[in-house]
Amino acid sequence: EAETVLGSEKLVHYLEISGNQALDSYGYEEAQRAFERALRAVEGAPITSHIAGLWHGLGIAQGFTLGRQEMQSTVDSLTIAFNSYVDLGLTQKAISVGLVHLPNVHGPMGMASLIERAIELVQKGTADHARLLGEYVKWISMEVLDHSKVKESVDTAIKIASDLGDSALELQISAAAI
Repeated sequence: EAETVLGSEKLVHYLEISGNQALDSYGYEEAQRAFERALRAVEGAPITSHIAGLWHGLGIAQGFTLGRQEMQSTVDSLTIAFNSYVDLGLTQKAISVGLVHLPNVHGPMGMASLIERAIELVQKGTADHARLLGEYVKWISMEVLDHSKVKESVDTAIKIASDLGDSALELQISAAAI
């Protein structure tokens, strides 16, 4: 039995590396298959940072492979990753989940609240804070159409980017607000 477990651990490690390499080379379908296979192999195991990373990678891959009707699965995968990272005390990794850029698709629910929680964790006034606010603007406008939150978030993000002297970030946030 120990050999089976060791073999399974090696398989999961290989699949994690394979999935991440596929993401790095824009092979989203290959990445999705690798992460799904790895998650099946660890099904029922306690959440670790590696398992959270598998969910994170799967969510990114799904964002580029799933159609509009299936996009909720992407948000669900990213939510599992985010919650797992938070539970494990891995704040920066949780923030990185909030920074995942997904296509603008109406329908999936939960990204706005995930990003709102990430904003609570991030150091204020940083580039990551501004980027999270930019993503939040996109999702809050699609999920709940709260124009006052959109305006407040855009204004804050642009001010942060301006204070940092990051004109590219200012432009990115302005584009997200359109």
